[in-house]
Amino acid sequence: HSITELTTSGDLGYHAALEARVQAFVDRKLTLSKVKMISRSMSRDQYISKSVLEHREFFRRNAALKRILIVTGTFYELIADLLRTLHIPRELVIANQFRWRKNRVIGYQRRLLASHDEPKVKILRDLRYRGKANKKLVIVGDSVIDMHPALGRHPPADCAIAYVENCYRSAVLRLLEDNHARIISANGM
Repeated sequence: HSITELTTSGDLGYHAALEARVQAFVDRKLTLSKVKMISRSMSRDQYISKSVLEHREFFRRNAALKRILIVTGTFYELIADLLRTLHIPRELVIANQFRWRKNRVIGYQRRLLASHDEPKVKILRDLRYRGKANKKLVIVGDSVIDMHPALGRHPPADCAIAYVENCYRSAVLRLLEDNHARIISANGM
């Protein structure tokens, strides 16, 4: 199984997966120019899911109103161009970031919120505590980890939507069945 599959199914912890991913980048001697090339390719329409393309205006409009926050375990440098395509400014993104030496990845910024276990739960709780989220908090994701903010006795998210357009993960859908009161599937499954 890949690191992504193990993590999104809940079989590998977030932090262990992050460490393994970064080590793979370091081992492959990932360069800044390669990262920029990956980021540019990820922002091309053929690599963006159909529903996201159809709702490009939604992202632009809600980002302008600061009603959207992207919290991701990926690295900002890899998705920067995609975020620009969707008109989502940097200040509305919480993501991991690489550490560099001589234009090569040597690690990641460990002090960032996105680098800690359960980052989405912690970030949403912090938003609630500081009064920054006085409306409904809805989390959208494709992994077990993404569903955690809508689980438990006092979840920070009001609900979670399982995004299954690109990949169908049975572990996520098992959570949908077990917690149907607050977790819904975007395609009605």
